[in-house]
Amino acid sequence: MRYHTGLERGFGILMQAICATPHQTVASVYIPTDLIDAQRHLIEFGLKLSCPTEKLTAFMIESSREWSELGHDIQTYSERMRTSLEI
Repeated sequence: MRYHTGLERGFGILMQAICATPHQTVASVYIPTDLIDAQRHLIEFGLKLSCPTEKLTAFMIESSREWSELGHDIQTYSERMRTSLEI
């Protein structure tokens, strides 16, 4: 659906790989709002494909319990980083 919207607008489309699991690639579709937005993202008229030079590994979270645990781990990590950066 978003791809067709981008084609209709005529400012180009950016399809960007973000990370990958062993069997899937996670990607995003970006549609510029106007010509200046397209130029800012170096999108010419048409399709621009982008992929990082180093593959970021991802994993699937299949339960709400796993998601909750991951959120707690990220919050703890962020708090430790903020504390370590305080002067």
